[in-house]
Amino acid sequence: MNSIGKKIDQIRQGLSYVDFSKRIEEKTGYEISPSSLHKYVTDQRKPSYKMLEVIATYADLPISSFFEENDQLYAKVKKLDTFKLLQKEYHEITKIKEIPIIDAKLLQTLKSVETHEFEIFYPMPLAVFNGESYGVKIDNNSMSDIGMQPGDLIFIRSEANPKIGQTILAKIGSDLVCKRFYLKNNYVVLEPIDPKYKNLSPHEVEILGTVTKLIRDFEL
Repeated sequence: MNSIGKKIDQIRQGLSYVDFSKRIEEKTGYEISPSSLHKYVTDQRKPSYKMLEVIATYADLPISSFFEENDQLYAKVKKLDTFKLLQKEYHEITKIKEIPIIDAKLLQTLKSVETHEFEIFYPMPLAVFNGESYGVKIDNNSMSDIGMQPGDLIFIRSEANPKIGQTILAKIGSDLVCKRFYLKNNYVVLEPIDPKYKNLSPHEVEILGTVTKLIRDFEL
């Protein structure tokens, strides 16, 4: 049994060739007959590159794993594996998710972000997407104590129960604040400390979400 046949037999994991064929088709959408699989394993037939690709996809393995490193084809197949991986990574990087953007002043007056009809969207690559629900354009110096400036765009992941120390966006009355979140003796403590918001009971703070990213000098 050559290295390719051995590898296919290892991937088969004791399944009958009929079951092995069914599972390959279920996962990949490609059919390889039980008799062909048997011939690959017993060296009666060499699988084509396409068939190796299907079996490799089924097993979540690179095609180069079917070859010994001293095999003349190994280097060529390794290059193809690398090229396919680069293609996959490029495809993932270029995928985009449209994140809705809202002005901070408008957000202060909204009863619900979920029902708002957004008009402006930011194209965020899926490779860096982290569950963000929307972005907020900062329009004044009210958040300068935490390093945010007018013109900054912050991205918010909606969650009502942030972890201690996370930077949150919250409403307190009619004010919109962005601060680090802490709890002390069942009171909400927001830092940097503002004399207006020393100790707040949880029902006084409407947590909109956690801040995940910031883009400086963003222009709509």
